[in-house]
Amino acid sequence: MDPAAYRRAESPQPIGGVLDHAFRLFKASFLQAVGLAFVGSLAMSAWRLFDDSMAVLASATLGDIGDIGDIGANPADFLLILPLMLGGAALSVYLHMGVTARMAAVSFGRPIGVGEALRRALVRLPGVALCLLIYFVFMVVSLALVFGFAAFSPVLGVLGGLVWVSAALALGLYLSLGVCLAVSANLGGIAALRRCFRIVQGNFWRSVVVVTVAYFLVMVAAMLAGAIALAIGGFAGLANIDPDVLVFAVEASGGALTGPILIAALLALLRDLELRREGADLAERIKATR
Repeated sequence: MDPAAYRRAESPQPIGGVLDHAFRLFKASFLQAVGLAFVGSLAMSAWRLFDDSMAVLASATLGDIGDIGDIGANPADFLLILPLMLGGAALSVYLHMGVTARMAAVSFGRPIGVGEALRRALVRLPGVALCLLIYFVFMVVSLALVFGFAAFSPVLGVLGGLVWVSAALALGLYLSLGVCLAVSANLGGIAALRRCFRIVQGNFWRSVVVVTVAYFLVMVAAMLAGAIALAIGGFAGLANIDPDVLVFAVEASGGALTGPILIAALLALLRDLELRREGADLAERIKATR
């Protein structure tokens, strides 16, 4: 699909309309996004090439089930893999911000090159990193409190766990939208989050439905990529391939699809929320003049 053929919504859409715009944006910007998304997925999963946990699990017998927690528990391996996981995750976030910049540019009808997309992502990376750090610290501290409640009372622990999961999902929604908005609207991380809280107001559950459907599509795409990879491996006589390498290949190839699908859904949802917020603001101004 020609990137110039995509047109942003001009009025608020039903949920199906938002998802339709997301799918059309995905098609229009696929060639713009797939390369960076693939490299970002490679970075995220690179640690698997230095890990053997999948191979150990694949070779485990029923008698090993009781010791499953000890599999791959070598401290030296962990100290090697942890920096790779953290560094790969950071690089993946940056590259997917570049994907967001390219897809957002397509949605505005002004496609940009990879260099410009990465420049825009780099400008907004410190603010986004700060928001991610705040989210991580909040989740860790609140989870520690939940464990403290659980030690005092199992009932309080269960209730606290439910609250923690709900808060993690809700804040995760705002954080996902905030990262997209920081890049697409050229805002600082905190400013993007403030704007997200404002435009989501009154449309929280609607936003949850759109993002949930998008994540479902992402899961389907990931499973499809995995099935194709396994089929190719079987036909090519690669049944004895290292399981960790296979998982790495599946995650990397699947991420080239799943990342842009989710980003397209978030961009389409942001556009719809902004249109709804503009309508609400206009109605409030008209009401105030009467």
